[in-house]
Amino acid sequence: MTIPFAPMTRTPSWFPLVGHAISAEDIRRPPRVVLALLIAMAVVMAVGWVLPAADHERLMLALGSHLFSNGVLQPAHAYSLFTSWLAHSDILHLLFNALWIVAFARAATAHLGALGFLAFFILTSAAGSFAGVAAHWGQPVTVVGASGAAFGLIGAGAYVLTQGSGVARKLGAMAGYVAVFMALNLGFAYVGGAAFGVEGSISWEAHAGGMAAGLVLFPIFAAWRAARTGPPDLS
Repeated sequence: MTIPFAPMTRTPSWFPLVGHAISAEDIRRPPRVVLALLIAMAVVMAVGWVLPAADHERLMLALGSHLFSNGVLQPAHAYSLFTSWLAHSDILHLLFNALWIVAFARAATAHLGALGFLAFFILTSAAGSFAGVAAHWGQPVTVVGASGAAFGLIGAGAYVLTQGSGVARKLGAMAGYVAVFMALNLGFAYVGGAAFGVEGSISWEAHAGGMAAGLVLFPIFAAWRAARTGPPDLS
């Protein structure tokens, strides 16, 4: 089935990183499912602020993805792949992720619906978290943040924001789009994080894992929903 991906409204170039500018409406009025996710992240951040340092560290460990203890794989910790999106290292980490999420969420929910978006968000977050942990296999690393889901939505944006008239043009546009965001990802991981004062190391591997999952899962989820409810409302 051919899915007509919803183009985002062209606006002045205040958001120059993508081929089609993101509408200010996408930022001002995120879907309710996105608001619920952002509120959950903010609540965890607020709770962390009021907890003593030791309890805050325990909270981050409980929610963050951590699969190894003393070099031994802990299968019981697999749940943490699905909870790491709730915890963030600091307010800037949360704000950066929130910006990307709301920027791409409206177009994604047009194709996925609220429940589909939620499933897509959790799965791409888990994929990103697993990639971040797998990059340091056997080490006691903890991956926190919704960056995997944010980059999953950026991966979805490859279908929505890079519209072409033919297959070759679409593939070329998508390849360029992915290359640009991966370059930004690596640049921010090695340079930008320190410049912006983000605490802790930035896992570019988690970002890449989330984007890869988004590229794979979005057309599958969109086609499944379209088969059940018909083409998305692009008005």
